[in-house]
Amino acid sequence: MEKIITCLTGPSLSGKTTITDMLTQYHDIIVPKHITTREPRIDDKKGFYDYITLEKFLSLLETKKLLIGSTDGIRGYGVTYYDCLKAFELCETILIHASYKDIKQLKRIVPMVRLVALTYKNIEDSMRQRFLIESKNRTDIDYRLASAISDHIKHFEEVEQFAQEVIYTDEISKAKTYEIVCNSFGYIPYKRERVK
Repeated sequence: MEKIITCLTGPSLSGKTTITDMLTQYHDIIVPKHITTREPRIDDKKGFYDYITLEKFLSLLETKKLLIGSTDGIRGYGVTYYDCLKAFELCETILIHASYKDIKQLKRIVPMVRLVALTYKNIEDSMRQRFLIESKNRTDIDYRLASAISDHIKHFEEVEQFAQEVIYTDEISKAKTYEIVCNSFGYIPYKRERVK
């Protein structure tokens, strides 16, 4: 069978982790370990990241050991080839999270990759509202918001052209988002039967 890389991209709190949890629960998908140079956050999913130094991240980037990887010079995020190959030993389809900055790298592995963007119609208002619900640290909120707005301005047009689907998660439910993502990735959405 063909190996497939499914990919979710989007700003903080746009629903990537929630949809990933649903996809891995109901479908034969594995998420390889991701790497980051930032400190762990309270809302990080346990086991999702390996936390590494910026120096190690830059070394992996320079030696071309990352399938995708991007940094703003302060924080870096990525996925190694090694972790993807390990995941492919167990499954035909893997799911990764990508930054908007990773789109050029993803384009190099077409047709193996399928991308869905989860985002907001109004990034600033929607993110602030979700951050308030999550009770985040003010400094972290400002950094993540500024980063999301900057990435949107610089990269969203390219993301929109490359993605199979762009979903505005501030306008629809989690269930509907999951259903659209499934359709984009070629899965039949799992639906619980209602208890009478």
